[in-house]
This record gives sequence, structure tokens and C-alpha cells, in this order.
Amino acid sequence: VAAGSGGNSVLGGGGAAVGRSTDGATTGTVGGNYGGGGAGGAAFGASQTATGGAGANGVIIVTEFY
Repeated sequence: VAAGSGGNSVLGGGGAAVGRSTDGATTGTVGGNYGGGGAGGAAFGASQTATGGAGANGVIIVTEFY
């Protein structure tokens, strides 16, 4: 079973996809850098559940114009 990878942002990559081929669950990986989304979790088996990875922190960029 393969899970989806996290979404990329202009400042960072999303979490890499995870997979499972045996009974159990694997938590998704976290987002790579500012604004990167976490990957989905993968579970194999009827009673298994998996959580997705956390997204990366955001950032605010302030540009001043004179």
C-alpha cells in the first residue's frame, strides 16, 4: 500500500511518500521546509490506521518598498 506524498511550496518540498507491504501502519513523513505539506500515512491490514505527517511551519516574508 502506498500513500501520497506531501505538497510542495515555493520554499520547501513536501514529505516523501511512505508505503507498507506487511501488516501494520506507517506514519507519514513531515513537510520538508517552510510551507511543505506532510505525506499521507499508509496502513496494511483490516484493523490498521495510520496518521499523516505534519506540515512544515509557515513563514512570513516582509518586503518594504520606498
